[in-house]
Amino acid sequence: MGWYKNETGRTVHLGGKMIRPGACRPVPDGLVPGTAPPPPEPGPDPAAVVELLERSVPEVRDALGMLSDADLATLDAAEAVGRNRKGVLAAISAELLLRAGAGGE
Repeated sequence: MGWYKNETGRTVHLGGKMIRPGACRPVPDGLVPGTAPPPPEPGPDPAAVVELLERSVPEVRDALGMLSDADLATLDAAEAVGRNRKGVLAAISAELLLRAGAGGE
C-alpha cells in the first residue's frame, strides 16, 4: 500500500476510495500517480518443474511447498499423463488442499 495526498482542489477517486482535497489515504501500490506496481517475482522454469517428476516420490513431496499453485497444476497434469504415481498425485492434491484451507481462514 502506498499513501496518496490529494493536493488538488477537487475530490480524487483512487482504488475505490474518495479522497477529498487536502486528505491523505492509503491506496494500493500502482494506483498512486507516478508509481508502478511491483514486478511479479519470477517463478521456477516450467521445464524445471516438470523435471522434478524424474525424482523419487519423497523428493517430489518435499519440494511441493516451494511451488506456486500454477506449478502444482502443471506438475499434476504432467504426472497424470506420465508415470501416474499415486504417491505423487496424492501429495500434490494434499498440498493444494492445505493451501485452500489456509487461504480460507
